[in-house]
Amino acid sequence: MLSYNTRWFDEFIGLGYSLRHVYPCILLLFDNKKRLKEAWDKIIKLWPDDEIKIRFVEIGVKIEEGDYDIREEEEAKTDRVDEGRDYKNDEVHSIGNKEKGKKYAFIMYCRSRILQNTWVFLKLLDISDNYRRLKAEYDGKLYVDLALCITKGGSYELEIFKYRKSVSDVAFLYIDILDKVEEGVDRKSGEGYVNSDIKNRVGNEDKQPARDYNYYNSSGYDDDKYYDANIIREAMKILRSYL
Repeated sequence: MLSYNTRWFDEFIGLGYSLRHVYPCILLLFDNKKRLKEAWDKIIKLWPDDEIKIRFVEIGVKIEEGDYDIREEEEAKTDRVDEGRDYKNDEVHSIGNKEKGKKYAFIMYCRSRILQNTWVFLKLLDISDNYRRLKAEYDGKLYVDLALCITKGGSYELEIFKYRKSVSDVAFLYIDILDKVEEGVDRKSGEGYVNSDIKNRVGNEDKQPARDYNYYNSSGYDDDKYYDANIIREAMKILRSYL
């Protein structure tokens, strides 16, 4: 097995859902068209559909007294797409509220022989009605599309690109995040430290960025299940800092 470095990408703003077809579709939402095209052309486009893996990891967060008020203040100041909305035909449809205080991690990755590395797309999101519906109705396959989110006043419009991947390696997992905090992880830092500078990384693997969180190199593991477990573990170590 070749040695694959791990690269982290979080420069998308959330997920959209289209759940009205035989197979559901999730949309990676971007607010920057150039970044969207780079993510597709330089990474996702090069992934074989049958080698892409998606993991939804629900997080059991123990909320301390008063934390809800803090979270509500932070959400009010955040101009982000509500992942509790249904996206279809370039329109936004709200079908329910997010579950206060409950989170899930979205982790999508592929060990690419072409890129000679593993790019990991990751995001920490609030559990929503749409997520619950996707989990309940998932039946062996989903589609991944990319969309540009354009804010106009108090509403959103989507430009959905003709980029699509079909993914059948999907799992819904659960972790009690506070029961598995590892030594050396500063979960209170709040630092968004995932450096996803595509220009500096794709095609220039010998040029390491100043802060490269290359936690895992697969050369010591020949079994895919151990490789996958390490990807999930390292992704959760990064996302813990956002809690």
